[in-house]
Amino acid sequence: MSFSYYAASVRPELVEGPYYFARQKDGASTGSARTEEGVSGALRIAGYAAIFGIEDRGGDIIEPGAFAATLAAQPPDGLPLLWQHDPLRRIGTVTYAAEDRKGLRVIAQLTPEGTALASRDWGGGLSFGYRVRMSEGTRPRRLLALDLVEVSLVRLPMQALARVHQIFGESS
Repeated sequence: MSFSYYAASVRPELVEGPYYFARQKDGASTGSARTEEGVSGALRIAGYAAIFGIEDRGGDIIEPGAFAATLAAQPPDGLPLLWQHDPLRRIGTVTYAAEDRKGLRVIAQLTPEGTALASRDWGGGLSFGYRVRMSEGTRPRRLLALDLVEVSLVRLPMQALARVHQIFGESS
């Protein structure tokens, strides 16, 4: 079973072809995380994958409450944390996701590959993949209800303020 979704607030007309995130019947991701040798230690990150009330680079504004229904139905094993929205590079698991006054706050546990990437040239950006359930208007489009599919570490987030603000643990 597969489904398409928007990644990083990118609309289909802005990119070639749809994004796909495939899941097996048991709910596991079809992609597997690759690890890098020589990386030890585990990192956890905390930050905002989405900020409310600010227009992003794609012309979308996320309204408070947009994630409420999807967070209530969040899978018990957490959401996938991907590298640059690539479903073949699962680099961790989002262990906490909740809305607050500012936006969608997340905490994630990184794999060894995720730890290596976060220690290099990443830049601290966060983004998320989603499906729109309800929206109003165009340019700017107000996103009222979203299905959250994944969170990603990205070099250039669609929302400039969507960033990691805390890193826990150590890497060597």
